[in-house]
Amino acid sequence: MKLRQIVFWSHLVAGVLAGLVILMMSVTGVLLTYERQIVDWVEQSFSAGPVNGRENLTADELVSVALLAAPDAQQVTLVYKNDPNAIMKVSAGRNNDFLVNPVSGEILHKGQTSTEAFFSKVMYIHRWFALSGDSRATGRAITGYSNLLFLFILVSGVYLWLPRVWKWAIIKTKIFLNPRAKSGKARDFNWHHVIAFWSVIPLFILVSTASVFYFPWASNLVYAAFGEDPPERRRGSASTEQLPTAEIHKSNAELLLLAKNELETRGLTDWETISMQAVTDTGAPASFRVDRSIGGQPAKVVNLKLDSIDGSVTSWRTFAESSPGSRARSNIRFLHTGEVFGFAGQTIAGLASLAACFLVWTGLALAWRRLIQSLFRNRHVRTTLADAT
Repeated sequence: MKLRQIVFWSHLVAGVLAGLVILMMSVTGVLLTYERQIVDWVEQSFSAGPVNGRENLTADELVSVALLAAPDAQQVTLVYKNDPNAIMKVSAGRNNDFLVNPVSGEILHKGQTSTEAFFSKVMYIHRWFALSGDSRATGRAITGYSNLLFLFILVSGVYLWLPRVWKWAIIKTKIFLNPRAKSGKARDFNWHHVIAFWSVIPLFILVSTASVFYFPWASNLVYAAFGEDPPERRRGSASTEQLPTAEIHKSNAELLLLAKNELETRGLTDWETISMQAVTDTGAPASFRVDRSIGGQPAKVVNLKLDSIDGSVTSWRTFAESSPGSRARSNIRFLHTGEVFGFAGQTIAGLASLAACFLVWTGLALAWRRLIQSLFRNRHVRTTLADAT
């Protein structure tokens, strides 16, 4: 058997085995394309207009609102947008999220919005069929290995796409839609090759980066490529080292003002959001995550920590100061969604996912005609010959 035949049948069998799973991941990938923008738009649709001309609540007052709603919370995070009229997103602990009017302190919504819940469900389907409990590991294994088969399908597909004779008359039928392809088989064959040609690069990036999430060995390879050891997973990041409780820390409002002054001093005034981990315990540092994007672009994030007693800067960490392996791993997370390149990258990733839907559909249709229909056709011929004899 020739090499091309081996590659072809391997390509076809892999597509049949993983096709429906790949289709599911592609469809859900399309739905998740603009998740961040849609969720933000829905959150800001809640009214946060001025209340009797009053000023916005201070950070300490917002912390009090959060702790009143979730008194057992050990940590409160306030998310400030670079717009004084924007809705405040407040988190108290891991499972208590609130949308708060920054002026009145009214809790406008508790927990996930219906839009967030929808995207969470789609994401769970995308990753592990939304299975729970012990079944989640099974679902994750199926999607993970299907993703690896998809990677093989893409690589083998590149080889099969290459024409045996390099003539423009042949090449153009593989890169442009052919209006003369009238039959279903001819149309699917043409679409399969053309869509593959225009989408193979972004699809390869999406599929190869997904492998890093599914398999620890793939994630470790990223660090190994830069000669680094993968970081150990930390369970619970809260520091147990605190200053003497007799010392009084600055208010969260003062710490927020100091953080904004520090950003202005360093010329970082074009931030989109500041996520403040508020000080609720004496001696705990005040942590700020400053993002100059709407999210998904690690290179535009700065992490700042202030001493809660005297307000001095204890840590200023930019993306460039991280190790090469850590930077690569962070970028890979958002290369998968295209967000690392902003809105344009998201759009390309969404279109690539849509292209994958058509590739699966046309590929399965071609496989059906080659395997199933030919099987029935051969059986019909044998039956006719038997009747004739």
